[in-house]
Order: sequence, then structure tokens, then C-alpha cells
Amino acid sequence: FSHYPGTVSFKVQIPNCASFDGDFCYLRLPTSLSDALAYASAKRQFHPLYRSGFQKETERLTVKLPADYPNVVLAPADFSWRAPDGAGTITWKHSVTQTLPGEPLEFQFTYTVDLKPGITPLRLYPAYQEAFRRLLHPAANTLLLSK
Repeated sequence: FSHYPGTVSFKVQIPNCASFDGDFCYLRLPTSLSDALAYASAKRQFHPLYRSGFQKETERLTVKLPADYPNVVLAPADFSWRAPDGAGTITWKHSVTQTLPGEPLEFQFTYTVDLKPGITPLRLYPAYQEAFRRLLHPAANTLLLSK
């Protein structure tokens, strides 16, 4: 320690876990599409964007909502993005279903990435950065439920 009393801090991430606070339940989805555009996170000034291979991925995620928190207050909005250079698409959609009356609701997500290899001119790079920003935002993978 550099001073007394010392301070120890750490961060813990627990997958498949929700936080409960009074009338609310917070859940961070264990997946995100931001990885699909991670190469768009850096600032580029001189070189075009290069994708070396195909990115094809579909993920389906079903979250069974706690029975005593049936109201969806906040959920990731549906998202559809088409690369400006014709390189492909990224989409996610959700639906809320109930298998049987009285059963808890299920939140179903479908994430799809379909990008092909290529070189994106620097002038189109801001569109990739904006899509990456939207995918990385907490609203893209957070559920807020209430009683």
C-alpha cells in the first residue's frame, strides 16, 4: 500500500445473473454484437478498413423472466444495419412469449452477423464507428424488469 489505511478493490463479473433492487430487476445479457465490429473502435485517419474473412454468426438467446417481475421496462430495441459498402448486415430482433398461461414470460433474442471480406474506403468508416457505438451501448444488452 502507498498509504495507510490501504484500499483494495476488484471487479467481479458473474454470468447468468440478475440484480434485484426493490421493485426492479436488472439483467445484462451475456452476449453482444459489438465484437462483430470491434475493428471499428480505433480512430482511423489514413488506412482503409480491411476485413480478412467472412463473419457469419447467428445466436439465439432465451431468457426466462422471473415470475414476480413480469413487466419489461427497458429492453434492447430491434436493430438492423447494412454496411454502406455492401459488405453485409448486422441485425438483432427480440420477442416476448409465454408458453402456457400463468407461466413466466420468455424474452427471445436473435443476433445475426453476415459480413463478407473486403476493403472499406476511409470515407465510409464513420458509418462503421456509429454502428459499433450503438452495439456497445448498455441499452443494447440490458433488460430492466419491474413488479
